[in-house]
Amino acid sequence: MIGGKIRGCIFDLGGTIVDRYSIISLLSFKQLFSERGISIDNNILLKEMGMNQQYHILSILNKKMVADQWRQKYEDYPDDIDIRFIIDELNTIQSEYSSGMIDILPETRSCIDFLNFNYIKTGCITGFNQDNMNIIKNKLEKKGIYLDSYVSSTCLNKPYIPDLKMIKKNMNNFKLDNPEQIMRVSNTVVGIMEGNRTGCITVGAARWSSNMKITNINDAYEYNINELSNQLKYSRNILKEADYVIDTLDELPLIIDQINYKQIKVK
Repeated sequence: MIGGKIRGCIFDLGGTIVDRYSIISLLSFKQLFSERGISIDNNILLKEMGMNQQYHILSILNKKMVADQWRQKYEDYPDDIDIRFIIDELNTIQSEYSSGMIDILPETRSCIDFLNFNYIKTGCITGFNQDNMNIIKNKLEKKGIYLDSYVSSTCLNKPYIPDLKMIKKNMNNFKLDNPEQIMRVSNTVVGIMEGNRTGCITVGAARWSSNMKITNINDAYEYNINELSNQLKYSRNILKEADYVIDTLDELPLIIDQINYKQIKVK
């Protein structure tokens, strides 16, 4: 049985409560490397969505096809100075996208309202740096959407997101100390791994995930129902290690009610 009622929910930002399909992260990375004359397949950029910029960039640069392009263009492999410049530029690009085009997912407002009404604390973990996180926070609050806690992986100087300290920071902000009372909601394998490792109840959110492999918002409107259905099945399967997998946040209140009032088991 679950050791107590759900008292806190920790979300991803991109692909879970804002930024359909994590388009901003994808576009930022594409622009970053395109401006350096480096061509990278979208699948490489999408593979480790959810990790912070430094780890994600290092992972991309370590791919042989990327390293070979860099060496051919610059006659050497990237060093620490290159990495610092790249991270700074990525943050600048992301700030421009976040300020201009980031959207709030349709189900976010009603889901957060439900949690607030039921006295469930709300927080987030994000790979965006603190400045970009605050841009998104301000946009949410202008729409009347308030979270109790915001934690950027860069704030804690962690190399990647799946780490107990990221959840612990939110829990400290919530003034809660039992991870079994925390629900970790993520659209990425990285976020689900984090929640599972730390003893939280995990929920995979599939519909707006980068796992849908939609790299242009217009593409989503051109897909027929069958194509979108197949992509959604694929996205749900990627997130299958979660205790629950949902399409959108509209389904979250029912799960929380079942756990809080019926004390159902989770796998």
